[in-house]
Amino acid sequence: IKPYLVITSITEYEETYVVPKQKRDLLRLLKEEKVMEFNQYRRLNPEPLNFSEIDLSMLNLEGIDLSDCILDRAHLEHTNLRYAKLNNVSLRGARLTATILEYADLSNADLGNATLENTNFFHAVLIGVNFWGVIAKSVNFEKITIRKEDLQRMPPWIRDNILKQSPQVI
Repeated sequence: IKPYLVITSITEYEETYVVPKQKRDLLRLLKEEKVMEFNQYRRLNPEPLNFSEIDLSMLNLEGIDLSDCILDRAHLEHTNLRYAKLNNVSLRGARLTATILEYADLSNADLGNATLENTNFFHAVLIGVNFWGVIAKSVNFEKITIRKEDLQRMPPWIRDNILKQSPQVI
């Protein structure tokens, strides 16, 4: 098994990978928390972006649109993703410790093998989310939107936690 590379900053990410200028500009927008400019670019260029292993910890990315992006093994500790659009995003093996995902839309997101500790999904949309292999501790699932069939396809300990905090399921 090949160990994955831990990228500690956007600059290090750029130095480690050959990053085209267009993607380098997007990385700078993320680092500088320029959500409106990033989202404007995504509206004009909706293709999926691969930001695997990137460190976006401790950033305010409220309202960001990262739909269809790949953020596998990304570091999102203490990141504000309130109201974010994360539809069809891949967050496999990502670290979401103390991440704020209030009112975020994670429809059909893949959180397989992610670490969720003190993660806040208050009022988030979790329809079709993959939770298999997740390591979770003290996760807030209050008032989430999820379907019954999604609950049947998830690990029992996540399902029980969700039903305890959000007993009404659509």
